[in-house]
This record gives sequence, C-alpha cells and structure tokens, in this order.
Amino acid sequence: MKRWELTGSAHQDASVRSRKGATFMDMDFMVMNFMGFAPEPSNLLDTPDGTMEYEGDGPGMYCLRHGEEMEGASLILQDDIMQKIGELMGGNYYILPSSIHEVLVIPENAGLTTRELSDMVHEINQTEVMEVDRLSDKVQFYDREAAVIENAEKRDARLAAQKQEVTTGKKSIHSRLGEKKQKTSERKSDGKSVNKEQVTL
Repeated sequence: MKRWELTGSAHQDASVRSRKGATFMDMDFMVMNFMGFAPEPSNLLDTPDGTMEYEGDGPGMYCLRHGEEMEGASLILQDDIMQKIGELMGGNYYILPSSIHEVLVIPENAGLTTRELSDMVHEINQTEVMEVDRLSDKVQFYDREAAVIENAEKRDARLAAQKQEVTTGKKSIHSRLGEKKQKTSERKSDGKSVNKEQVTL
C-alpha cells in the first residue's frame, strides 16, 4: 500500500481480513480501562447505523485495531470499515499512523490542523514507538462523501491551490470589467469633446 507503505505481510493480510475482529474504541475509555478505572470500552463498530453521540467535551480520539492481532493498521484498506467510521463521526476524519498495529482517528470537526496532527505523530514516533513498529509520520484524511483516503498535507496544498485559482480568476474578471468600463468612459469623453468642437465652429 503506497499511502504508508505497510509491510508486505500486512498488505496481504488485508485482502483476507474483514470487519470481523476489528475494534474501534474511544481512547479516553481505553486509557481508563488500562488504569483499572473503567470496564473495557465498547466496540463502536457495533453501534447501530447512525452518527454516535459524543460524550464529555465532544469529539476526541479513537483507536482502530484488529483485536489482539498484529499489524492492525492494514484495516484502513477495508472500505466498509472506513465508511462505517465516517458514519459514526458524522463526516470526514483524519487517520494518524500510531504504529503498524493500530491507527488513531480524529474527526475533522475536532478543530486540529494537519500541521498540529503531523507534529504530534512525529513526536510520538520519535519518543514512544519502537522503530520496528513505526508506520509513518504522514497523516491521512478520509473524505466521507468521496469515500477516499488522501495524504492530509497534499490535500491542504491542493485545496489552497484551488482557492488561489478561484481568487485569481475573480480578480481577472474584475480587471477585465474595469478595463471595459474605462474604455467606455474614454469613448464617451472623446465623443463629448468632438461634439463641443463642432458646436463651437
């Protein structure tokens, strides 16, 4: 897979894996469970159809993995899982390469920028993830409507370029209209000048 260049075995496993065994859980609840303060969080992939309701302060961070199996990051190759998460999030979302074993998901409406997320991933990779388990520093973006995954930084650049094209196009139209108006005004002025000379004569 070229998005993150998963290991060969992970790529092959993706072709035979399905939603069965995949888990998608709230990170806050996972941490609380690990510390013994809460029971094991529910698998949100089992949530009935529809957008889930956020608890606490709103949208947070979620973890996608394949149960206790290794190389669960390959689950992003499963279209039905990506679509289900989009349904749960109620829109687009970012995918962070936590490791080759899992990925983190953050809704677009969480208010974090691609740069902030990329810096977070880079720092965690350098300080907490073993080199053999590192997947990438590149954040991905899932477009729910188009049902595609795209490099988040490249997406930002593409959208900025499109915005610039639109802005440039508008300026160009305004400039042309301004030039036309000026020429029209000049022609009227020339006409008035000629008429005045004719009257004087």
